[in-house]
Amino acid sequence: MPEYITLSKPTTSFLKEKNSKFYGFAYPVQDKTEIDVILKGLKSEHTEASHHCYAFSLGLNGSDYRYSDDGEPSNSAGSPIYRQILSSNAVNIFVVVVRYYGGKKLGVSGLIDAYGQAAKECLLPEFLITKRPKTWVHIRSKPNFGYKFYQLASQMKWEIYSAIEGDPDLFKVLIDDDNIQEVEKMLKELQYFELSSL
Repeated sequence: MPEYITLSKPTTSFLKEKNSKFYGFAYPVQDKTEIDVILKGLKSEHTEASHHCYAFSLGLNGSDYRYSDDGEPSNSAGSPIYRQILSSNAVNIFVVVVRYYGGKKLGVSGLIDAYGQAAKECLLPEFLITKRPKTWVHIRSKPNFGYKFYQLASQMKWEIYSAIEGDPDLFKVLIDDDNIQEVEKMLKELQYFELSSL
C-alpha cells in the first residue's frame, strides 16, 4: 500500500512585516467538512483580521486542491501558500494564513514572500510524518450496544471516530486500508457489529 506525507499535528507560525502580522495555521485533514469547520473557527477567532487566506491539498496525490486570496491581490496569498504545500510533498493538509494589516502596503512581491514564509514555517520537515492510507467506514452496533463500540474503539486505539447524529448505534471510523479485512473479520466474530464502507 502506498504511503503519503502529512502533518503529524496542527502547527502555527508568526511573521511580522512592516507592522502587518501574519499568523500561520496548518492542520492535517481528511475531507472538506473538516476544512470548513476549521476555517469558520479561525474567522470567528480572528474577527478583526484583514484577510484569511488559505490553501489545501486532499487525496493521496493531492489532486483535490484549492487556494484563496481572500481579497488580497490575485495570486499574492493563496498561491504562495499552496506552493509551500507542494514543496513539502505533503497531502491531506489545510494551511491558513491570517493577516492583520499594519498600515503599510507590502506590494505584491512582499505579500508573496510573507504569505509563503508563514506557510513554510508551518510545514517544516520536523512537523511532517509518513502515513499509510486510511478509509472511512461505518460500524453499526446491535440496538443498545453502542457502549460496546466505545470499549472496542479504546481497545483498538482508533484515534478518530464519531457517532452519526440521530442514530446512536451507527459510528464513523477511520481505519488503515491494510486493516479493513482484519477489522471486518473481528467484528463478525464479536457478533455485536457490522461494517460497511461509506
